Amino acid sequence: MAMKNTVQMLRSFREHLPHPRKTAATIDRSASLEEISELAEEEGLRKRASGLFEAGREQLRASYS
Repeated sequence: MAMKNTVQMLRSFREHLPHPRKTAATIDRSASLEEISELAEEEGLRKRASGLFEAGREQLRASYS
């Protein structure tokens, strides 16, 4: 369930990013959540980066359950 929500969140996030952003390109190439959130942070998308970081943590927790 956590993975499905993460994918939906990424799709929504990507739809609202202008194409030339590094974050958009990183999402398009299916990079890790860690890499995506780092670039989002670098590009000043702190709120989104925080959400992606938390989604990644939830995904990890679910995989160990």
